Amino acid sequence: MDLLKNYFLGVFSSLLSTLVCLLPSSLHLLCFPTTRNFKISLVNSSLVFFLFSFHVHEKSILIPALAVSLLVHDYPFWCVWFYFISTFSMLPLFVKDDLVMAAVATTVLHALICKACLNISSTKDDQLWDRAKTTLLKLSMIGAVLLTVASLILTPPPRYPDLFPVLVSIYSCAHFVLFLAAFHYFQFQSPSQSANVKKVQ
Repeated sequence: MDLLKNYFLGVFSSLLSTLVCLLPSSLHLLCFPTTRNFKISLVNSSLVFFLFSFHVHEKSILIPALAVSLLVHDYPFWCVWFYFISTFSMLPLFVKDDLVMAAVATTVLHALICKACLNISSTKDDQLWDRAKTTLLKLSMIGAVLLTVASLILTPPPRYPDLFPVLVSIYSCAHFVLFLAAFHYFQFQSPSQSANVKKVQ
């Protein structure tokens, strides 16, 4: 009976947190229904579902990644960073299916393509903020590489056999919360009333 009660409590908590976190972006889109806001709202809503749903598989991050692809020309820095962390978050699956080398190779290829085709650096004149973002990205990548190497060459203690998958999940989740905050900020920044933004028909 307690197990069933805890189950329904978990489902209700997930439902409530998902609805609450969906409201800001959804209400903003309702008030300012532009193409730009619609695309960012897709990212925000898919990320909220990924982060707060009761049961989520690692591969579900591909749904927010698909929405992020719509914004790659508007926010290349954040989108490319999101792609890298999305791939890293699936590391336990790659290890399980012996696909680590394939994942690393395609990630490097993706990085080269993004560097050649996109302007990852900031287009603003705020050089301090640009350097801070670049430093944050480098630290993020270093952490992901270290966790990847540790997952491959170190044996977890017998008491914590899932130590590295849990660490990967925590590290990735922290990034996804950051991305959720960033894309909410971009939506509420709102050039929603400017003349060059087309409204959704």
